[in-house]
Amino acid sequence: MRFPDDIWNIFRTGRGSFAKASVVLVVSVLATFCARRSVGQPQLNEDNFGYAVNPREVSDLFFVDSSRGWIALQDHKTQASYLFRTSDGGQTWMKLAAPSGLFRVFFISPTAGWALVKRDENTVYLFRTLDGGVTWKQSTATPAVVQADYGPATMDRLAFADEQNGWLEGGPIGCPLMRTIDGGQTLISELDAVGDTCYGIYLSKRTGILVYGERFVTRSVDGGKNWEDIPYGPDGLDIGSDYFSIDSAFFLNDGHGWLAGTDYDNGIILATVDFGRHWKKILAASGMGWFHTVYFWDDHEGCTTADPIHLACTNDGGRTWKHRTTLPPIADDSGQSSDFTKLVMLSGGRGWVLRRGGFLYVTTDGGRTWRGLDLLAPGK
Repeated sequence: MRFPDDIWNIFRTGRGSFAKASVVLVVSVLATFCARRSVGQPQLNEDNFGYAVNPREVSDLFFVDSSRGWIALQDHKTQASYLFRTSDGGQTWMKLAAPSGLFRVFFISPTAGWALVKRDENTVYLFRTLDGGVTWKQSTATPAVVQADYGPATMDRLAFADEQNGWLEGGPIGCPLMRTIDGGQTLISELDAVGDTCYGIYLSKRTGILVYGERFVTRSVDGGKNWEDIPYGPDGLDIGSDYFSIDSAFFLNDGHGWLAGTDYDNGIILATVDFGRHWKKILAASGMGWFHTVYFWDDHEGCTTADPIHLACTNDGGRTWKHRTTLPPIADDSGQSSDFTKLVMLSGGRGWVLRRGGFLYVTTDGGRTWRGLDLLAPGK
């Protein structure tokens, strides 16, 4: 993949106003929560914070390898849910029937996967497929909902290490968790097991369970019985203080992994080569206040998104970065958010980025140009 010649200067993290970043974080999370409430509800034009919601809202994008991926879509006009599948790296997509309200997917192989399905605002169920998403079966009669102090906390994210062991995570306040050890047939509540507000979860046999969010990254290596915060500093997270937030994580099977977020007012990328035991800061960008999502397709090449419309990429494992303001801009009258919540980039130059509110864009030239993608449009 080729990138422009302008190298992004990498600045060491300096002190700044984390209070400002925290306000942005809270508003961003709540906006995400409000936008997601549209699943299974009447057609919405905007969320409660005034950001536009796509009438054909893409709620999730997931690739299990470089060839096979899935896109979850909610058509608010017809109140229909769809799942699209590709087996050729996104060149073509097949439309599949989906349970009404399906909004999140996770696959551990081309055939085995799970989905979160929202029946109403306070009711979410876990579904499972064994044929790549062609058919789905509700895993348990128990809703994927935890009764928190502030009311029902529906599960919003999920991750599985194998066909039996998985974790679900909710919000938008605190970090309610649920786990399963039988492929989803039963769910066990782990309310606020790690505390603080969480924004993502990752697990594998070598990594253990990794949960991250506002001012913490914590992990468990014994199935959730005990949790330990990864300390900040040279022996853990390569961050100068605890004023940070992690929004996104991505791992390869060989132990390489990356975290994206903010440290004070600077966007940061942290990298690990030992399955998350130690982390080194490989990018601290002054003026880029937040990296929202990160994706690597091998040990050397990867990209991250930053406000407002920046795409930063590396082809040397993070030693140098190149950036360009080529992500889709916001039209003056669109009311869209500037946040991009999901990024997938493949080695051939094809990739996708998802804007908050369910707006999906595709690139075929490594991110130099993008176009909107509507999979329900005629001819798609």
